[in-house]
Amino acid sequence: MKKYLYTLLFMAVALFSAAAMVSCGDDDDDDIVPGGDPNTNTKEMRSLYFYDNGNQYLNRQYKLTVGSETITIKVDDLKKVTEVPEAIQSLTKLHVSVANQDGLAYSIYNYEIPADKHGAVTLSMDYSVKDGVELPDEMDFFVGACSILGDGNSLSIDGKTYLKEGVSKDKLQYILDTFNGPIAEGKVK
Repeated sequence: MKKYLYTLLFMAVALFSAAAMVSCGDDDDDDIVPGGDPNTNTKEMRSLYFYDNGNQYLNRQYKLTVGSETITIKVDDLKKVTEVPEAIQSLTKLHVSVANQDGLAYSIYNYEIPADKHGAVTLSMDYSVKDGVELPDEMDFFVGACSILGDGNSLSIDGKTYLKEGVSKDKLQYILDTFNGPIAEGKVK
């Protein structure tokens, strides 16, 4: 029953993230992360938010491609944050709620795309099992990333989070292979 519930929650988040386009007027600008020149209508979003429960058995990293350059983002090198914009909270609330209810501790991290980076953006998960670690029989993890891209009239929230509990060590690589790959796309000017 619990696995069925998680499957339903995952499907709901997947459907929500596929349709996550939110319109914002000028009176809603306080609810989004502003960037760029505040005197123009363009609000370029360069913020990425990462959810991670600190699994010590995994290399926890992402590949960020901006234009033709790829940057490796290691979760351990990121700055922890205590709050995320409401749009990100809406996208991730199902998994956050279940993780909180089940007592699965996690942190939220932030990465700002450098101002000198421009072009098409792709964020991909690139998790793997650390070399030489002895895996427990089962483990839990909550991972994922979200981004906000947009302007003063509309913004697009993109990304995915994954909550898995009781993953056996025999299935771990399969689960990681399923998660790894592109999870958010956009463009920065």
